[in-house]
Amino acid sequence: MDKRFAHLGAVRCFAEAARLQSYTQAAETLHVTQAAVSQQIRHLETVLGVKLFARQGRHMVLTPAGERFYVYVEQAFQALQLGFDAISQEQDSGVLNISVLPSFAARWLMPRLWRFAHQYPHIEVRISTSGEVVDMREGSMDLGIRFGLGRYPGTQTELLMPDSLLVVCAPQIAAKIERIDDLYRFLLIDGLETKVQNWQTWLNYAGYELDLQRFQQNRMLKLENASMGLDIVLAGHGVCVCRRSLVEHLLSTGQLVQPFIEEMPLEQAYYLAYRADSPRIERIRTFTDWLHSEVGKLPFDLDACCQESAALAS
Repeated sequence: MDKRFAHLGAVRCFAEAARLQSYTQAAETLHVTQAAVSQQIRHLETVLGVKLFARQGRHMVLTPAGERFYVYVEQAFQALQLGFDAISQEQDSGVLNISVLPSFAARWLMPRLWRFAHQYPHIEVRISTSGEVVDMREGSMDLGIRFGLGRYPGTQTELLMPDSLLVVCAPQIAAKIERIDDLYRFLLIDGLETKVQNWQTWLNYAGYELDLQRFQQNRMLKLENASMGLDIVLAGHGVCVCRRSLVEHLLSTGQLVQPFIEEMPLEQAYYLAYRADSPRIERIRTFTDWLHSEVGKLPFDLDACCQESAALAS
């Protein structure tokens, strides 16, 4: 075997740096330091006896020798990926890794997921909650459930369901709100999971005027996770602007109410994103079909769902 194969780790660093034209971004992708990437590439240049990169402004660009080498490296890694996929091709059974927004997982998916587990016990669902858009092409996740415009490069994308923006609070708080100015008396809660989920956006749509600068820091909370904001509201400690998908059951049971009827349709929606050529495409389709069927059951009745679960368990 060619002794140069012992340097495949350095070749991997070279491939990422060539693709991204940045040692720093390559280091982030590979979860190592920038210095480690730089050292590996210098080592590879020594082994090959050629210069692979040259600095051009803030970017590291390939030299002519580096460009020729990258063509072969890219082909080699593509062939290796096909090999991985070929031996890991599985039928509709096994593990399914899913990336989901934390709030959607907590408020929408998890209360329903037991039904999928009961119906498809041969598929083990592993949920990863993250606000970051995971690149399905990397292979660590099989399916992403995202809130946005449905533009996820390199993936098959399906609309799961639309959504809207509304204001909610506990009934005892709503009883004290007759007009928009009454909100100055309460804690306002803003979600930061998306750029559109905020008070200013809803106020602009509803045509209300509210000076958000009048709310001191301790009278307005900005939370990364909308589900945490809803826990505060459920405890009767504030008023929240959020997506309807997260509060459908809470509104239907009266645990939360809308102090204002204005509801803003959102351009963004929930989308499913996955690789059409995924080796786990059969179980992905099984899960996405189930998701679509659950959307068709809205509004969701959590109490009936719990009764159904207890009946099946007995």
